[in-house]
Amino acid sequence: MKYLAACYAGTGRISVPLEAIRLKDYFHAEDMAQWSMELLSLWHEANSDSKMKWVLPLCAYRGDSRIVTLINDMVANWPIMGRAAIACEAVRVLAVSDKDEALRLVDGMSRNYKSRPVKLAAEQAFAYAANEQGIDSEELADRIIPDLGFSQCGELVLSLGERTFILRLNERFERIRNALLYIQHHFREPLSLANAADYAGLSANYFSECFRRQVGISFQDYLNESRLQFASALLRSSELPVTEVCFAAGFNTISHFDRIFKRKFGCSPREYRKHL
Repeated sequence: MKYLAACYAGTGRISVPLEAIRLKDYFHAEDMAQWSMELLSLWHEANSDSKMKWVLPLCAYRGDSRIVTLINDMVANWPIMGRAAIACEAVRVLAVSDKDEALRLVDGMSRNYKSRPVKLAAEQAFAYAANEQGIDSEELADRIIPDLGFSQCGELVLSLGERTFILRLNERFERIRNALLYIQHHFREPLSLANAADYAGLSANYFSECFRRQVGISFQDYLNESRLQFASALLRSSELPVTEVCFAAGFNTISHFDRIFKRKFGCSPREYRKHL
């Protein structure tokens, strides 16, 4: 453990040392996850000394989803305490993590975050993560979005209460098809009918009519479905607070999120997680 810590402490920057990667198989994953939580908690309780910021990448790389949640909470609080610099370092740590939920958080921060320094750090960190994989940021964003259900032949089955629809991407309606892809890329952001219509090159009214005719449901219903699929995936795969899941999925208010989530799944987001 001491040697592992020394590997990180000796780098002087936010990174995962090669030697630490080689040591990964020597440790039991569950033991390391628990040790990482204890170490990060102790560092945080000791006022998060910036001289020991190497604790962040060590714990992020060795920990589980609990680490992602804890670091995300720290990032939210540090700018309020006048510690935007260490918050930016933590964002970079999330970006070098090998966990998709961490990258989803960084992507979300890069698109819509109150603290300007954190938002900029997230943009740069996400671009760095994409570059490390030899792709651009948009392609990485596509890869970390949970599968929304489209089959190889371009079909998606939607179940909305008692109604079931099959969405088919038809080459004859290229603009609507492109709009569907645009929504999949941007549903976590503030997104309106006018935005999608502009992207499709159609007036809002005509786009709305075409969308409903070709997809079978309204633009808003499809947008909500995309957000609900993403939110339910986060609830299943992470320990993020429900509030964070709500905003990460693109919803503006908890009350609206709770209402449409219960309409689809028959229970609140908190109840959904408890029954997993």
